[in-house]
Amino acid sequence: MKVEQYDIQSEKGFSVLDYNDSDNLVKKTDQNSLSLRADTQPIIKNNKKSSEVIFFKDRGKKIEIEVADILYCKAERNYCRVTTATKKFFLTMSLKVLHTKINTTAIARIHRSYLVNLKAVDGFENNCVHICNATIPISRSYRKVIINRLHRLI
Repeated sequence: MKVEQYDIQSEKGFSVLDYNDSDNLVKKTDQNSLSLRADTQPIIKNNKKSSEVIFFKDRGKKIEIEVADILYCKAERNYCRVTTATKKFFLTMSLKVLHTKINTTAIARIHRSYLVNLKAVDGFENNCVHICNATIPISRSYRKVIINRLHRLI
């Protein structure tokens, strides 16, 4: 999708700046070579398969995770640790910002420090949920709503 186009004179000749499908700035020096500048902040975008995907940088590489693959997220001050079935990622954003950007009903806040994918819950008790060998507490303020939502899913 071409949003804006700029003409730049470079050493190789004529160049064009453009935006690709992932809303990242792309510099086209010729039709065969592309250089990509990844954004520093995560991008949440609907994929063509109609599943939400989160993009972010991890150790200099651009990583893509489907929101459905997220098991839970834990707050660590102004950062959060995202846990999937295969790997853990560390994001430089708060849990509140991540929750507003994900914007899906499957991910719910169950504690001041935790977001949980309700579809990934293996079991639950009155004050905690179990996801893949992890026990996550449910706070008193969220307990009634979360227990009702979990009963509806089962």
